[in-house]
Amino acid sequence: MGTKGLLLFTLLVTCGYLRTLHSAPPSSKIRSENDTVVFERGTCRGCHKILVRDSIIRCASRNNASHVSSIVSYGGAGSCREEKIACVRVTDRSEEGEGANVTVRSGDVQQSFIKLNITSHQGKGYHLFLEIRGVDPNSPDCE
Repeated sequence: MGTKGLLLFTLLVTCGYLRTLHSAPPSSKIRSENDTVVFERGTCRGCHKILVRDSIIRCASRNNASHVSSIVSYGGAGSCREEKIACVRVTDRSEEGEGANVTVRSGDVQQSFIKLNITSHQGKGYHLFLEIRGVDPNSPDCE
């Protein structure tokens, strides 16, 4: 298990998302029938270039009365990215399927940057999977 895999495993155990080692989602798994899409912008196609695939995990707060949140950014000022974002998809990977609220703070599809605000439901954490795909300027046939 690599460093990234060990860190993901540690976070999952700490947040209580793992019951056993066998229930850990493999990092190569993209989507399963149990994943629930909590946010989707644009239309993802197989011909779109994968720009980001990453897990986002936040544990519930200790007092169980507040929310936890993350801000996720891709591209933006100072970035040398040429690809325009074709789609953004966030899926819930937790067994409970609690999900989270995802909103766009800036940027969007058809632009080269996006910033997302992710907020848990009250007293909950989340285990989400983020996928951002873009249109490769060298392959304009996939629009």
